[in-house]
Amino acid sequence: MRDDAELLAAQRAERERRYDAEIAEWHQQNPGENAAHLTAAAIAACGLCDADGYRPNGGVCDHVDRSATARAGIAKVRAAIAHKQLTIDDGNTQ
Repeated sequence: MRDDAELLAAQRAERERRYDAEIAEWHQQNPGENAAHLTAAAIAACGLCDADGYRPNGGVCDHVDRSATARAGIAKVRAAIAHKQLTIDDGNTQ
């Protein structure tokens, strides 16, 4: 059992090493690009994603919490739907 844990830890360390090397190479090839969200430090500091940089829904995390914007947007959608439903119920189709 301990061998499995050690093997998994070694595999994860190798993936992290390769990931960091690939990010460093990307930065060298794209010197003007801002990809701070790809760095291991950004992933470690983020409370929105897992240790691999993915959100619970499986999407790649950009480490920006947009929950307030999403709540405001869905509130506007619901208000528009409610308004539309009221006009349909009143006999207006506008």
